Amino acid sequence: PAYQPSEQLFKCACHGGEFDTSGKNVFGPPPKPLEIPPFKIDGTKLVLGEEGPEYKKMIAEA
Repeated sequence: PAYQPSEQLFKCACHGGEFDTSGKNVFGPPPKPLEIPPFKIDGTKLVLGEEGPEYKKMIAEA
């Protein structure tokens, strides 16, 4: 999905699905929210594939 800043939504070009900034499906055919891969923040870098404290907190609050 591509982010649309003016609408604060991610829009999928394939089937018109829309997701809010947390990845929750808000419109269209997607049956579930976007999956967020494990990540960690290392200074100013976003590292995918590794679980950092921010990711663990997000998962615990979901």
